[in-house]
Amino acid sequence: MSTACLAQGHKPGFEWVAGTAKANSLYTGSSMGFTMSQQLHEGLSMDLTVLGGNAEFDNGSFAHNSRMRVYGAVFNYTPFHRHTHAVRPWIGSGIGWISMVRQEYAVQQQEVTAPQMSDDIPPMVRNFTAELPSERMRRLAMPVRAGIDVQLTRRFQVTLGVTFVPDRDILWSMTQVGFGFQLGRPRNSVRPLLSPRFLI
Repeated sequence: MSTACLAQGHKPGFEWVAGTAKANSLYTGSSMGFTMSQQLHEGLSMDLTVLGGNAEFDNGSFAHNSRMRVYGAVFNYTPFHRHTHAVRPWIGSGIGWISMVRQEYAVQQQEVTAPQMSDDIPPMVRNFTAELPSERMRRLAMPVRAGIDVQLTRRFQVTLGVTFVPDRDILWSMTQVGFGFQLGRPRNSVRPLLSPRFLI
């Protein structure tokens, strides 16, 4: 996930994000990503994104772990300009390549016969964990994103957003917070949230 209009005046920007990830009914895991953004027009930017996440499920007798990574290009749009709004909602979508690994584990219980000191002591029970064959998938994906940018200074901003990566039988959803910065000084005026003394 990234920000819309992170770059101003055709200067590239970079952003690092981290947060949570969820895949269908799996327990919530973690996610992390990195983006390089280039402004194409006022309100429109293109992001080159690397995004990864993992989620798991464990009910005591069966465990499932899924790991995902997406490489792609995403176009973001916001109707609010940087020189008039410090807080800017945005939406985005694009195309990428998803690489996913699914690993399942089965836990079985087996009674172990041991010399009994007393009839009141139950037989020993031992758990055996079997690692099932992993499943690897690589194919095209179309991430969809939405969020809010908060312009702190002329070069630095924070982002709060959600990303959805639909697949054939699984939907990845990620909620992330990011911190971005722009290379160089913006050519045009920017409306920051902080006082002008912090304009760096």
